[in-house]
Amino acid sequence: FLSRLNVWCYLAGEKFIYLNLLTTTKQVQMMLSYGLFEWSAASLSTLGSLSLWVMGDVDTAYHIGERALQIQERCESEAGKATTFASFYVFLFHHMKPLQSLSKLFLEGYQSGMRTGDKAMSMWCLYFYVIVIYMTGKPLKVIEEQCQASITQMVELKEEDQASCLRISWQLYLNLMGSSNNTVELSGKAMDEMEVVFTPATHAYFIIVKTIASTLFGRYELGAHLAIEKGDQQYLKTEEP
Repeated sequence: FLSRLNVWCYLAGEKFIYLNLLTTTKQVQMMLSYGLFEWSAASLSTLGSLSLWVMGDVDTAYHIGERALQIQERCESEAGKATTFASFYVFLFHHMKPLQSLSKLFLEGYQSGMRTGDKAMSMWCLYFYVIVIYMTGKPLKVIEEQCQASITQMVELKEEDQASCLRISWQLYLNLMGSSNNTVELSGKAMDEMEVVFTPATHAYFIIVKTIASTLFGRYELGAHLAIEKGDQQYLKTEEP
């Protein structure tokens, strides 16, 4: 229950950040008091992420994350592995290692989550896999096809947040390919920005992607306006309390 509550608190936005911190530290305290359990590595990797978000301490966060990976390797059960990978590789690893090394690891997290029934984190790992192959320069046609296949699976598994976020990226890729009449407006085959009902998480990601589109298509003033006036602090930047 605590592991799921932890994820819900993060996705709910800034006003739940301290409940997110509380659920994380409670899980770590349980591990220290009673020994390792299936979700020990996942809770520790989340604590590492929070160390970065709340204190901005990359070195401490990375150290905690490395310990989480060591614990994951010692656990006989794969339960929680997808969460461990998502927390560590999304929020910490890219500060220290090349992005090219992440795609294989996200696929491993996706496959582990599917094997253990952790479909939510499995789909987040799949989502981040698609983002990484875009960021590391794979052909847009390959990425666009991966988007379609991934979203189909996300919808089948009823993981709508992941599907919604990936649709936003998919529309950007379609715009970049010239498959849409739009440039910075994210409307077309994948989504229509005027009709989407956003959650805090998907709205934050929409702002990020629209800012990227504004930069790539030379609409720099629009991009600056979105980043300054419309940005969501909880998801766009680390801020000390």
